[in-house]
Amino acid sequence: MIEASRAISRVRSDCIATQKAAMRKIHELSDPEFGPIKARLARVYLEHKGDLEVLLTDDAEIIAHVDEITALLLAASSRALRADNQRWTERYRWFFEAIAELQDALRDKPLDG
Repeated sequence: MIEASRAISRVRSDCIATQKAAMRKIHELSDPEFGPIKARLARVYLEHKGDLEVLLTDDAEIIAHVDEITALLLAASSRALRADNQRWTERYRWFFEAIAELQDALRDKPLDG
């Protein structure tokens, strides 16, 4: 019984170590590897800043807030798709196209570099 308990404890410990190692591989959005993606999104946001309806009218502010704008658009996209909000999805079609373009460009690139 004690051996089984030790084995379970060891497996649990190994699983936790594996999870921690995997979490270290998840990079911060500020990492340079995301630079090209963020630059592409920044260009798209600048092209469509009229659609964004944000108080950020200065291009530098939009560029500085790419992460936040992306998060808001992803959340709003999810809500619009769940609600079948055709008006919203049509208005922000450019965002869906930009994301699809980025996914296509990254499709063959392994996640670990």
